[in-house]
Formats: sequence, C-alpha cells, structure tokens
Amino acid sequence: MKAGQGVADAVRKQLSVQQRGRIARRRVALRKPTARLRMLPDFLVLGTMRGGSSSLYRYLCAHPEVAKPLRKEVEYFDCHHAEGVAWYRQHFPLRARSAVAAGRHRTLRTFEATPSYLFHPEVPARAADLLPEARLVALLRDPVERAYSHHRHMRQLGFEDLGFEEAIAAEEARLAPELARMAADPGYFSRIHSRFSYLSRGRYAEQLERWLAHYPSSSLLVVESADLYARPVECFSRITGFLGLADWHPEEFRNFSRPATESEPRRAEAGLARELYARFEDDDRRLAEVWGHVPSWRDGR
Repeated sequence: MKAGQGVADAVRKQLSVQQRGRIARRRVALRKPTARLRMLPDFLVLGTMRGGSSSLYRYLCAHPEVAKPLRKEVEYFDCHHAEGVAWYRQHFPLRARSAVAAGRHRTLRTFEATPSYLFHPEVPARAADLLPEARLVALLRDPVERAYSHHRHMRQLGFEDLGFEEAIAAEEARLAPELARMAADPGYFSRIHSRFSYLSRGRYAEQLERWLAHYPSSSLLVVESADLYARPVECFSRITGFLGLADWHPEEFRNFSRPATESEPRRAEAGLARELYARFEDDDRRLAEVWGHVPSWRDGR
C-alpha cells in the first residue's frame, strides 16, 4: 500500500457519496487550466459491474509504474462524453511526470476503471476514436452471482424497490424503451439502463463483440474475477504483463469489491439460480467461442 493510503481510506469512509462527488467535481475544475498538459489513459479496465474492478483498480494504483487517475470511474465514454476531451484529460496526471520517468528509463502509465464501459453500446466506438492504441482489460464474473450482487447493490443504494425475482421479470420492459431512446439519441445516458440491467450485463459475448469490432483481439485481455481472487499473484502477473508493466504485486491482495455480507444466492433461491444458469447457457456457449475459453461457472452445468 502506498504511503497515506490508509489515512485516505479512513477519510473516504466518513464521506457520503454526494460529498465525495462534490469534492471530485471541484478537483476536476481546478485542473481545467492544465488540461492540455495532461496524459490520456494508456489502458482501460472495462468492468463488468460488480465484477471486481474496484479490487483490480486498487492493485494497479499501487503499482510503481502506474500514476493513478483523479478517481476510479471517470465515466467519460458513457455519461460524460459531451463534456469533451479537455474535461477527460483533467482526470489524469501531467505528461511531465511521464517524461521525467522516461528520462530515468522508467515506465509510467495511467488508466481508469469505469465498470459500465463493457456494457454501454456506444462506448467502444467512442473509446477507439480517442484511444486507438489503448489496452483493455475486461473482468467477467459468474453472471448469476453478478446479477444477485447487482440487485443487492441497487437495493442498498435505494434505487430498487422490487425483489430480485420481480426485478428480473421486469427487466426487459424496463430497458426496451431506454434502448430505443439510446439508439435514437447516442448522447442520451440512461440511468435505468445502467441500474436495472441485472441479466443483460451477464450476456458477455455480445459486449466483447462490440469491443472487438473496434479493437484488435490483441488489445483485449479477458479475465475471470474468480481467478483474480483465487490465484491473485498469477492473475495479476498476467494482467501487468499484458499492460507492459513490471511483474510486481502488492504485499496483500485484499478484496475491495464486495461487502463482507455478500454471498452466493441463498439456498431458498437455488431453484431460481438453476433456471438462470439454464437461461445463460446459449450466451455462455457464444462467449466461449468469442473468448476462446469455457467460463468456469459452466463447470458441472
């Protein structure tokens, strides 16, 4: 852990989401005069939501060859795209830092990790237009576990009134008009599409295909979040190697992504979970074709 990180974590826990947002906006505004002097990201962590991106972000920020962004989720390519490139640059370190590192024969890269990037249909084209050479890392989680976790998170935030079974039954009707509006107006950002896409976000093949339509397969690394937690040293080494970073790892691989109370679907919901795995079967078969690997959550099913 870098110096001061523990203090920063303690302070962050005392702030509400709204307070953190206001502080972040003020910090971004203060950087406006230096926007043109700032870096653009060398790589993006695309998500998935509730898939471990917070943990991976923290591990990468601790890497000695990485300069962290102003915040983890810049959300430029989805909900803040109209703000423009200068606004985006305001979230990243000054290019002078990279030049100094290069003068010392060191690498210095920066990045961001917005978990909705994998899912939002307009993001791949926007990202490729600005960052055609970027490296991309996609974390995939068991789609049924991910859906339960996503729903639980929306309930905790106060955005969701429906129970899980009701919410997934309502998902298609909720999202259809939002998708139509997004198609008609690419500048429209839908909170409904972002918040209530419990099963849709688990259809990974179509999401990866959208990215591969704009980036070569050599620019995309797909990792299961289960591997990141079960074999963190090996998995993180694979990620840093792909990103062109030194083979370094933190002293401890803590799980920063999931609350301690979160677990797999409860036994009372086991029947519904089996039904959902069956519903994802065709999507997962397609994912195996796109990715070249059978996802581990299909083992024994």
